Amino acid sequence: MTALGLRTNTTCVTYAVVAPGEPPQIRQVAFVRLPAALHVPEQLAFIRTTLLDIIREYGVTSAGVRVTEPMAKRPNVLRANIEGVIQELLGAGAVPSYFAGPLATIASRLRIAAGEIKSYATGERVPDGVADWKTEYDTEQREALLAALAALRVPKPRLTALAADETAIPAELPAPFPTVPSTGSSADRGGAAC
Repeated sequence: MTALGLRTNTTCVTYAVVAPGEPPQIRQVAFVRLPAALHVPEQLAFIRTTLLDIIREYGVTSAGVRVTEPMAKRPNVLRANIEGVIQELLGAGAVPSYFAGPLATIASRLRIAAGEIKSYATGERVPDGVADWKTEYDTEQREALLAALAALRVPKPRLTALAADETAIPAELPAPFPTVPSTGSSADRGGAAC
């Protein structure tokens, strides 16, 4: 099992790859820079394919995304778009389980008081077993690491049990809505032609 933690800004996506253990093993902390020469749609596609390569390279089985705080005074549209593309990638099945949330969500998964999580992000407090927390990593890298550590605690979906449960899948699909035979042209009904 390997976990991926992600933290975005408007110029790059910081990621951390962590393997379970006592203490957890930090395998990689790096970033993917958005290519400035590309337009926003191409930048988003670049981020998606690059993260998919990272997920495959490290065999990531769970992920955590640190998203913008819900009460942010100036939410950034580009950052929200990047976070949305990442969540779409994860939701499309790139990893078996994931979560996305602000620092409070990460804190609850790590069983840290919501008021204390910021002190871990700033480096005032150090997670057990992580060396050089304050000196080697900046705030965004620490937030990505916290998301990765929290992703180690994401419960795994029981897809095989769900698929075996015949009551979870309807025996037959409902019939389509009945149609009313039309009389006359669309102009007669007041509609415009497509």
